[in-house]
Amino acid sequence: MSRAEDAFRRMIIGLCAGGASEEGLAAAAEIAQLMGIEIEGLFIEDEAVLGLSALPFLREIEAGSLASRPFDPARLESEMRLAAGARRQSLAAAARRTRTSFRFRSERGEIEAIVSRTAGATDIMVVIEPGGAAERTSLAAVTMRRAAMRSHASLLYVPAPLLRRHGAVAAVLRAGTDETEILWFAARVAAASGNELVILSANIADIDREKIAEFAGELGLAADRVKLRPLADDSLGALVPALESVEQRLVVLSRGALGLDDDRALTALAARLRVPILTVEPKRRDDD
Repeated sequence: MSRAEDAFRRMIIGLCAGGASEEGLAAAAEIAQLMGIEIEGLFIEDEAVLGLSALPFLREIEAGSLASRPFDPARLESEMRLAAGARRQSLAAAARRTRTSFRFRSERGEIEAIVSRTAGATDIMVVIEPGGAAERTSLAAVTMRRAAMRSHASLLYVPAPLLRRHGAVAAVLRAGTDETEILWFAARVAAASGNELVILSANIADIDREKIAEFAGELGLAADRVKLRPLADDSLGALVPALESVEQRLVVLSRGALGLDDDRALTALAARLRVPILTVEPKRRDDD
């Protein structure tokens, strides 16, 4: 595959009973529309939660009265089905607004197993942060986030709340590596949205400006819409202050770049920037 838009086939939005913000769903749908790929909503009825609800010694606390009561597995299953229906309606509304095709399916099982067999190298796995603090730290939400990071797919993490949904696309290029795919993808989204492309690197002097000009010309992105910004080094400590003066809508970088190789580092960066972060799996393979 020679171009990033050929490499990505679909955007899989992982959903569970923990919820997903409406704003996050809208932002993900907009990015899918800019990429020209379809959305697949994947709601997972977590067997781990259902299994715990059947244990006789566990009880739940009612939010209003703080009274405790036994878990009711049948009621929990019913609530999960209602949640799946609500997520489908929200995703359908976001897809309609962006004129993006979408599919939706619900599956019961272990979150990690389902994500592992569903999300491949040509997919973007999306994790949308729930709006509430309790939902963000729920077992299902944490498991979904970690499963997405361990999958073979690229990962789009959408924090809540978002600072903005319009603005520049920031491409973070690692020094001494071939980041052509990162550059092409970021340039394509910038051109499709009519925004600036901001390229950040600790090795800015060695960036192939001819390749940038070639991509910009091919995509219809004006040369004056491409900005180069130096980083002091390849670290999050250097990236965050460099982005403070950039009104970005999306940050794109390689999976594992700048130490973003676990979910805690990724969520911390997303919380700081409050914009979607796409970590692209660098080893792509053409399975078809």
